[in-house]
Amino acid sequence: MATAVSYESLHWRPPAPGAVRDLYGDRPVPEPERFHPGLVFDRLLPIPYLTAEYKSVERLAFAKSEAAGRKVDGLKGKWLFDFVDRANAYYRSAVTPPLAAHHARADALLTSVPSVRFDASPAWRWVTGLGNETPLETGLTLHRPLGVPYLPGSALKGLTRAWATLTAEEIATDPAILEEFRGEAAPPTAEMLDAVFGPEEEPTPPRSENGEWRRTGSVVFHDALPRPGSGFGLAVDVMTPHFPKYYADATGAIAPLEIEDPVPVPFLVASGGTYAVALTARTAAGTALLPSAAAWCRSALEDLGAGGKTAKGYGYFLISEAEGAAR
Repeated sequence: MATAVSYESLHWRPPAPGAVRDLYGDRPVPEPERFHPGLVFDRLLPIPYLTAEYKSVERLAFAKSEAAGRKVDGLKGKWLFDFVDRANAYYRSAVTPPLAAHHARADALLTSVPSVRFDASPAWRWVTGLGNETPLETGLTLHRPLGVPYLPGSALKGLTRAWATLTAEEIATDPAILEEFRGEAAPPTAEMLDAVFGPEEEPTPPRSENGEWRRTGSVVFHDALPRPGSGFGLAVDVMTPHFPKYYADATGAIAPLEIEDPVPVPFLVASGGTYAVALTARTAAGTALLPSAAAWCRSALEDLGAGGKTAKGYGYFLISEAEGAAR
C-alpha cells in the first residue's frame, strides 16, 4: 500500500543538493530575507506532484475544497498561495535594498549615454513565461538575481517590433494613420525597422568593414524591473480547460464535447507595481531613432500587451511621463 501523501509532507521539503538544503533547511516557513522566489519556483519545487499518490490526494482536496475567497484549493493551489504569501513578503522588505541599488546603477548608466526612459504600470495582471517547463505545468519568468517579476528586454524588443510591423502594414493600406504620428515620433517604415531592430534576413557579408555584426539593431531595449515600494507582487489565478482530452489529442479524432470534466489549473501572475522601461542608442544613428523607438514601445505596451493571455485582458500597461529624454 502506498504511503499517504499530505500537503505538509510536500510543502517546503523538496529534494535538493546538500548545500542548498543546508541553506534553506527543513523549516516549513523560510524567513523573508532567505526566501528567493525565483530560486524556489525554478529549483526548489516539491517534486511529488507527478506521482499517483499526489494525484489521488489532489483530487480529494479539490472535491473537499471550501477555502473562502480562494479560487483553487488542492495541494498545488495551497502551495502556490503559500508561495505567493512568502514572495510578496520578500518583495515588501528584503528585496528593497538590492532592487534600489540596481536602479541606482541603471540610472548612472542611462544618464551617461543617449537614452529614453518611461514608467509602465500594468492595467491589471500580466504573465510572462507561462509556457516555461516546470513541475507545476505553468511557469512564470522571474528575475534571476533578484527574484522579482520583470519585463525582459528581449520581450520588449519583440513586442515593439511586432507593433511597428503591423502599423507599417496598416499605413500601406490606410495612409490616414500617418496623422496619428506627431512630434519626434516617426511612423515605422521597413528601413526604420531594420535600423532599429536589425534586419530579419542575414546580411551578406554578416560583418561590416570594422568587424561589427550588421544584423545588430541600433537601439537597445533594457530589462524593465519594478521600482522599489511601487506595490508589485504575485497572485494566483486559474484557468479551467473544459476539453482537456480535445486539447491533448494530436490526431484530431476527439471532438470538444461538454461531457469532459473541467480541470482547474492554478498559475502565477504578476500584478501591480511600476516598471522602469529604458532604451539606449547603440550607434550615432540610433540616437536619432530613440524617440521613435520609445514611442513605438509605449504604443505596443498599451495596444498589444506584453506576455501571455492578452486576449483575456492580461499584459496591458499604462504609460506615465518619461523620466528621461534622448541625450
